[in-house]
Amino acid sequence: MADSSLFVFQHECHTIYFLLYVDGIVVTGSDDRLLQSFIDALSRGFDIKDLGNLHYFLGLQVTSHNKGVHISQLKYTYDLLVKHDMLLSKPVSTSMSAKDTLTSNDGALLPNPSVFWEIVGSLQHLTITCPNIAFAVNSIAQFMSQPRIPHLIAAKRILRYIKGSLDHG
Repeated sequence: MADSSLFVFQHECHTIYFLLYVDGIVVTGSDDRLLQSFIDALSRGFDIKDLGNLHYFLGLQVTSHNKGVHISQLKYTYDLLVKHDMLLSKPVSTSMSAKDTLTSNDGALLPNPSVFWEIVGSLQHLTITCPNIAFAVNSIAQFMSQPRIPHLIAAKRILRYIKGSLDHG
């Protein structure tokens, strides 16, 4: 996977990962001494503030464990459900209906497509920790240019599906 904001430094058997996003930096590595030396070198050239262990970054919640890290988007998902008034909705067991086929001309055009666009964009970001919704999100994203009521219903079904899996990561 290529990411132009992720830099990887390898020295012997040790690795440092340096993720840069706008004004945020995440640095982690396999050796504490090498990592601290890297952070010290950064601080000599840049005004940085060490906020300690990573807990939250770009909507991702990070919890460290002795076997690694757990990454989830629980708060992001919760906020998404609240924003679109879906927190009290009934969860469904699948992200897509097997019997409904979406087309580009069934149903009325949405009078305000920005709600659909916002849901789809948010769901695309959510696929980072929920790859199981990627196919369903891609299916509805095909209708971004002229979204219709059935497309919004399908998007809200995905929200109902993720409501039932809030603790996944």
